[in-house]
Amino acid sequence: MENLLDINRKLFLIINGTFHSSLTDSVMFVITQFGTGLVMAALIGVPLFFYDRENFVRRFLIIVIAVTFGGVLVIIIKNLVSYPRPINDLMGLIATGSVKVHVFIEDSRHNSFPSGHTQLAFGAVIALSWYHRGWYTIPLFLLAALVGISRVYLGVHFPLDVIAGAFLGGMVSVLVCWGGDRIFSRSSSEVEE
Repeated sequence: MENLLDINRKLFLIINGTFHSSLTDSVMFVITQFGTGLVMAALIGVPLFFYDRENFVRRFLIIVIAVTFGGVLVIIIKNLVSYPRPINDLMGLIATGSVKVHVFIEDSRHNSFPSGHTQLAFGAVIALSWYHRGWYTIPLFLLAALVGISRVYLGVHFPLDVIAGAFLGGMVSVLVCWGGDRIFSRSSSEVEE
């Protein structure tokens, strides 16, 4: 386990310490906002409303439930695992000058594992893809991946936090969409009878 955590720290330092400038900091800060609820709701909700009005309410509700449930699981896991943010985990090495950590967003109040922004981004994109796939699917997955990378670049998450957040967001969304479809199809067939 310690070897995995060492690799995790080394990958963090590579991603976090590469290509910093005021432009890349600003771009990554904007990208990380796509891992927030309101921004992702607009990104998913607006096209869903215009391209699938007859199913909009049901499908948008299922997507919101999926990312919300995933977010609750993230909070529970964060409290159970209680792994510190990179700035706190590497504090000793930073103090001795052994490593330098670029922290653009100071958020050491909460635990690090898993990444909630990445969970939300992947959860929303996978839930939308459950219902609609098209030319926009690959760009949305790339955006979700960039949200994860931005969290490491900005100094608030380790790579394993991001991977776990993506996996958790994806799995919860698949389960909730599958379950939501079964519930809604059952209730609509009961209404027809």
